[in-house]
Amino acid sequence: VYIYAAFSSVTVTTGGTDAIKVDHTVTVDGADCPGLRRLAVERIDGVLHLREVKPTAELLQAEFSQSNGGMNTGGRNGGKGVFNNLTVDAVLKVVVPVGIPVTVETKYGGIEAVNVANLLSARARYGEVKVTFTRVKPQAELELYSDYGAVDVTIPGSWGTNLDLTTEYGELFTNMAIDIAGEQSE
Repeated sequence: VYIYAAFSSVTVTTGGTDAIKVDHTVTVDGADCPGLRRLAVERIDGVLHLREVKPTAELLQAEFSQSNGGMNTGGRNGGKGVFNNLTVDAVLKVVVPVGIPVTVETKYGGIEAVNVANLLSARARYGEVKVTFTRVKPQAELELYSDYGAVDVTIPGSWGTNLDLTTEYGELFTNMAIDIAGEQSE
């Protein structure tokens, strides 16, 4: 499954059924806005693509241009944040069957995945990537990436995971001891 959200934040979990479940919500100042949300679903080379068509930052800018204030799409808490001085909450919740490989990408929203064993990649442009593994182990080649947001991964220390951590402008923090290969690290 490939999931792309243009504006919404995405949460991914696994469920006990053999079907994918999707819940896409968009509210503005607490009011449901079904006309501002739309998903496209298609199968390409055996991969199910779930792509958010609405909302987009451009659509919201046009729809709420009369509101005062500039566009602020970053720093959202989950899917909620301020956009032209309006509180917009846009969330795409996806439950995938156990064993299905998952790739997630967002432009303005964050990504949260909890115990998704077959998560291959989570890439956010402006949002935070938060991934938790407490019951299942991550893929050996899992990629977690954010251009402008934080990346937060939770893995039990007893699992002995190999990590490749890189930051160009930020800082790396850990709450456990990590053995670092000095000649390979900068």
